[in-house]
Amino acid sequence: MPVPVVIPVKPLAEAKMRLSPVLDRQGRATLAAWMLDRTLAAVAAARIGPIRIVGGDPQVVRIAQTHGALTLPELGQGLNDSLARALELVRGVDREACIVLAADLPRLTSEDIRQLWLASEGGRRGVLAPSYDDGTNALVVPAGCVFHPSFGGDSRHSHRKFFEKQGCAVREIKTHGLLNDVDRPGDLVDLMKNLPPGDARNLAQLLQLKRLRSVR
Repeated sequence: MPVPVVIPVKPLAEAKMRLSPVLDRQGRATLAAWMLDRTLAAVAAARIGPIRIVGGDPQVVRIAQTHGALTLPELGQGLNDSLARALELVRGVDREACIVLAADLPRLTSEDIRQLWLASEGGRRGVLAPSYDDGTNALVVPAGCVFHPSFGGDSRHSHRKFFEKQGCAVREIKTHGLLNDVDRPGDLVDLMKNLPPGDARNLAQLLQLKRLRSVR
């Protein structure tokens, strides 16, 4: 059965503020757009269900359209409130299962998405895919489970506690593509080192990077 994939996205001009030490505003917006494009390509390749983007700006809409994704406006105040309202629409009155995914996963593959869904046992179990700093890069909201997102610092533990409080079984999954987001300068350094050489050169040219020192 198809499962919707919901991806919250900020307007690109507001994205990746923690990368300010190494990228200017245009560079941060360019990187965010590049990562969103790669994330959506992986989700589309997984052919798991419809893709819904929450928020963004006209450029985000254009990127979404190239991958067959539809965009929803921000319906609330802030990320978590807006996402919660969007999930109500997407899940419907029956509270169908769905996937929530971060937009900044440049090493994500279609197999990562399939493994995430497989771990949910067809949407019967909640699944958390944490980031290295105890955030949440992806999750599966199981069918019938009430859910209110708590993205931000330490969201991994907040989401686990919420699932458990609701009586929803939950497990965690860690894959290379789901763990590796890009929030801090050190994350960008690591990405540039581990991309295929051609991709790394292209990204460096896109961001107009001449040198990126190893900082955290």
